[in-house]
Amino acid sequence: MLTKKSKIKRLIQLVKYGISIAVIIYQSIQKINRIRNKAKGRKPSIYPEK
Repeated sequence: MLTKKSKIKRLIQLVKYGISIAVIIYQSIQKINRIRNKAKGRKPSIYPEK
């Protein structure tokens, strides 16, 4: 049986986990864009290309 406190704790853990994954994905996208822009030979754009 889950108490309210443990449910909240689990929710916070999930949120932290989700944020860390989002940060990793964001950083890898930035890295890919930088490499792509270097290959094209122009300044890196702030907005990721879609």
